Amino acid sequence: MMNQNTTNHNKNTIHCNLGKTNYFKPHAINKTIFLLTLIVLASFTNATILASAYTDKPNLGENEVGFLTVKIMNDSTITEQNIYLRVQADEGILFIQGLDEQKNFIQTIESIKQNEIKEMRIKIKSNSTLAKNANIYAYFGKDTSPKQAAVTTISLEKLPTEIKATIQKNENDTATVDFTLKNTAKTPITNASAELIAASGFDIQTPPLIEDKISPQGELNQKFKVMLPLTANGDQKMLIAYGYFDDKNTPHYFEKMVTVNLFKPNYALIGLIGFAILIGAAYLFLRKSDDKDAKKEKIKGTGQKE
Repeated sequence: MMNQNTTNHNKNTIHCNLGKTNYFKPHAINKTIFLLTLIVLASFTNATILASAYTDKPNLGENEVGFLTVKIMNDSTITEQNIYLRVQADEGILFIQGLDEQKNFIQTIESIKQNEIKEMRIKIKSNSTLAKNANIYAYFGKDTSPKQAAVTTISLEKLPTEIKATIQKNENDTATVDFTLKNTAKTPITNASAELIAASGFDIQTPPLIEDKISPQGELNQKFKVMLPLTANGDQKMLIAYGYFDDKNTPHYFEKMVTVNLFKPNYALIGLIGFAILIGAAYLFLRKSDDKDAKKEKIKGTGQKE
């Protein structure tokens, strides 16, 4: 039986759950050692598809972005088809695809050759305001409900910064995004920056803001102006990308989503409804007139003698 070896999560560990849990230092092994390790694990699990998962950062603050790497290896003697991958996490972790934030990531590997490794780099984000550990599970297999999973743990922490982000729609087809980053630490943060990102069709008129240093209790403020597309309708998402270096020269990158409602009235539908109301009113008026005429005739007839 294999012994389980545990390393500190602050050293970027890979957690592999292939029937038994093992831990590696991804930056300390090359591809050859990685292959040999998976082959040894396969002798204990009798598996043909193996997987590992690890993050590029040991911890994330609220809105902070990192990357999860998932590696899938075919240990069989044939080409395997349709390998299903479903990645999910404990509360506090979201998976980012474009401007969408999702609670899971799903992908199908159509084909993987013998001894081939498929590597996926998945963007993740913390939306937790609490300090805690969160597990990320990369389930893999040949069916859509796989039981095996490569597991990694990441620490969610509270960073010494605060942000405020609001969006206001103006009357002239523009919007204003008001952003503030406050340094609540006792030491300065450096190379702070903020930028507004939106989908095609939005004209962002305010350039990115860069500040060399923000002193303790200091702030980075910016009002981003954006021209809204005339054809857009419904809820539209925009992204505030911001970041800084802390006092240990560690970079932090964040993404904050803001949403504006661009309701466009359907004038054709309004016209149709108005026309229907007009027809209904005309019908009621004519019916009321006919009823009055009929009543008059009835009264006149009852007053006549035979």
